[in-house]
Amino acid sequence: MNLKSAGNKGVVRKIEKIRGIIINRHEVGEADVIVRIYSKKRGKLSAIAKNAVKSRRRFGSGLKLFQEGEFDLQFRGTLHFLNSYKVISSFNEISSVPFRYVVGCVFTEAVLKLSAEESSCNSERVYQVFINFLEKLKYASDKKEALLFLFLSLNELLRFTGFLGDSAVRAEPTALNLKNLLHYTESVCESKFKSTEEVERMIESLF
Repeated sequence: MNLKSAGNKGVVRKIEKIRGIIINRHEVGEADVIVRIYSKKRGKLSAIAKNAVKSRRRFGSGLKLFQEGEFDLQFRGTLHFLNSYKVISSFNEISSVPFRYVVGCVFTEAVLKLSAEESSCNSERVYQVFINFLEKLKYASDKKEALLFLFLSLNELLRFTGFLGDSAVRAEPTALNLKNLLHYTESVCESKFKSTEEVERMIESLF
């Protein structure tokens, strides 16, 4: 961890390298990108990457969903400044296959909405569940296997974020139970996920 002076006002801001996974991104203006990151140490973080669309030197192949990387962050308020970024795992195997991508989007949105902002409570456990899910999903041979990974990982995520008690009876990984689990997760988050309907159509086509 380093300390670095910021600007002419003499404000000292903390610079830290954080390992994390990109859970959301959107472009601002012509070149800037705001990213939401789930980090092992600090939980969910928000950061702005100035000129990220154009600068390959600082941001490599770009800030893409599912990527695990090392983020060089300057901490300030609630929207931090992303100085540079290095990809550790791209998980292109997920992004490039439609059924993997849809399943990955549902789980990633669950992480985004279930986790508290900048909370380290159980962040290491959630991070490990997330990485394990992505590692399995990238090798999922078919839709059924991808949905199984979603069911198992979503159960773990709900437990570690405090929305499913450890003593709760674990349901069998059936199509109906996956649908119920998705609906329960949405009810906890008080919002419908963007890819839920696509996942439900996937379930109906298989069972």
